Amino acid sequence: MDIERRYDEEIIASVFTLVADIIDPERGVPLSTLNVVSEERVLLKRLPNGMKQITVVIKPTVPKCSFASELGLMIWMKLAQVPNKEKLKFKLAFEPGSHELELELTRKLNDKERVASALEDENVINTLQRFVNSE
Repeated sequence: MDIERRYDEEIIASVFTLVADIIDPERGVPLSTLNVVSEERVLLKRLPNGMKQITVVIKPTVPKCSFASELGLMIWMKLAQVPNKEKLKFKLAFEPGSHELELELTRKLNDKERVASALEDENVINTLQRFVNSE
């Protein structure tokens, strides 16, 4: 296995490790336990400009998950902790067919201004922090 591929696999594993322990607000267990996130759904794509795009694909437990936006925001909070992210670009997506609003949610959760605005709101941060910092 070449060095670049091994490095890519380490990035995928570290991103998954960060998001895996987020606690589901409704069920009280880690997202990885519910298969909402999985290492297989952390995708890495090399971009022509030398950057690497990491897409975390979310699979809600039900198609009408009322916490889908919050799950995405919590994942963004965790992605902010990724070290050496200068050459990484992050995206969130919902697994096709996994949520009745998957396209709208994907668009909203990849709107940098919308996400930044939500994560500047102290009430939002305080609410989500309980599920993100599960240690």
